[in-house]
Amino acid sequence: MNTAGLFNLSWQRYLNLLFLLLTVGFLTSGVVTLIAANLDYFSDLAKIYGLQTLLVVTVVLGIYCFIRESRRQAKEKLKWKTYSIFFVVSVLIGGLFALVGQTYQTGADVWQLFAVWTLCQLPFLLLFPNVASALLFAATANVAFYLFNEQNAYNSMCYAVLINAGLLVISELFSKAFHDQHWRILPKVFLVLTFASLFGLIVIYDVYFYAYAWGELGRSPLSSLLIAIPALIALYVYHKYRFDFINLIISVIALLGAYCFLASLLIRDVLASLLIRGVEEGVVLGLIGFIFTVMAIKWLVKRYQQEYPNNKKSHWAISILWMIALLIAFVTIGVWLFLFLGLDASSAFIVGILLFGIAWLITLNKDKNEYTIILAGLFFLIANSFLGFYLLVKFDDFFSFIRI
Repeated sequence: MNTAGLFNLSWQRYLNLLFLLLTVGFLTSGVVTLIAANLDYFSDLAKIYGLQTLLVVTVVLGIYCFIRESRRQAKEKLKWKTYSIFFVVSVLIGGLFALVGQTYQTGADVWQLFAVWTLCQLPFLLLFPNVASALLFAATANVAFYLFNEQNAYNSMCYAVLINAGLLVISELFSKAFHDQHWRILPKVFLVLTFASLFGLIVIYDVYFYAYAWGELGRSPLSSLLIAIPALIALYVYHKYRFDFINLIISVIALLGAYCFLASLLIRDVLASLLIRGVEEGVVLGLIGFIFTVMAIKWLVKRYQQEYPNNKKSHWAISILWMIALLIAFVTIGVWLFLFLGLDASSAFIVGILLFGIAWLITLNKDKNEYTIILAGLFFLIANSFLGFYLLVKFDDFFSFIRI
């Protein structure tokens, strides 16, 4: 089992990492705050030349630290000081572009600022590859694509999907170069960004092309396939070739999202001739989603135990799927109780008390294990949701009475 992960570090290494990150963060924020607090007292030339001087000094300091650490450390070792300083340099470049654009009113769009900032980070990322710089590069690139799409109403999310997928492949192939071979942070982030871009692409199809161009494309099964196929590929890769439990969970969540697109179409078309109200459709959709999520949790837990037989506890990330299953169950039960059966707020109070009693009985079981504790917690959350709904309605009625 991998013992080099973030949650398995010794206290000494964890504190070193924590204080290093805090130092870089406070130093960067301190520079920005100092400039922002005294911005009105500087002339335009003083602002620009001062930030340029700070940028040059930081670059020189980074080169000095690089030469010094190269003499003392092996080539494959991570040079913390050098990489931290050049990360600050990448941040200062963005601040310099923003200051120039604000001072001279060049007329450039905001997305152009982030695009140029992203390109200027590329040399430093190639010379000093590390996780922090890669994350900053990915963040500015995605913001540039998002702003370009918002401002110009073009379908640039396709390029965002390709960029994030390419960064995902690069992070997997060159994890050692990024010093990410133990934690594997970059593949997780880039996989999330890839699926987020895919979902954004679906929204664009659903809103823009459905309204203006391609008719039913945004609401066709193609929408679900655009997410389901990459999710299945990711599920296969991280199951067969490199086991990554968090990436498996991300892939399952993406599959669940693809199911929501597809099932909303199929159930609507199949049951439209049989059902008069739309309540049954939502209940069936929720039940299928809940069953799929529970089966995925069962499979993931079994796969995790096979990979790490000595670890008796479940992975912390499995709670994400439990929360999704809880959300689906809560929405499904709420739709069925309050729409199909026509219950009111008082019924919500009764249901909440019953669920609270069931959860309390589960906790009193002497033979309870980890799974029964999770089940009890789910019942407690659902019960509190019903009770919260009851109190919300009652307080709303109370304040409405006061206003009258």
